[in-house]
Amino acid sequence: MAGAVRVGRAVAVAAGVIAMLGSCSASDRSATASVPEIVGQWSDSKGATISFAANRTFESRGLVINNSTIKNCPSGPAMGVWAFMPDHGSGGQMDASATSASTIGLSFGHAPAGTCSGFQLDVRKAAKKITLCVTDDPDSPCAVGVRFTKTS
Repeated sequence: MAGAVRVGRAVAVAAGVIAMLGSCSASDRSATASVPEIVGQWSDSKGATISFAANRTFESRGLVINNSTIKNCPSGPAMGVWAFMPDHGSGGQMDASATSASTIGLSFGHAPAGTCSGFQLDVRKAAKKITLCVTDDPDSPCAVGVRFTKTS
């Protein structure tokens, strides 16, 4: 009888852990966004901003992104182009004709040598709210630690 009680408790504990892990992953998951959902101003917790326009251009200010693979992005005012990077058919490239995707590519115009020429943003959704995370590895979204939320 004692063995059956231990097994029952173990199953209950395992079920609880699985439920908690499931709720964590569901609270912040990869999502697909459309052009209207992206167009507007976004900011991070340090005050950096990216303004996305419907014509697929962007302006950024105050970016602080320096990890092992994304270095020396313009911290002052900068401009460039953005496009979705569809999960299928584009080979991981920016596709100006795509109208939605779970990844966005940014490319700075005329980036000087030794600076970053662009980076990717992973679209995330939690509680029906979209955020954009700087990513350098599609298998580890948000690992860079820079997350933008839409402010207007």
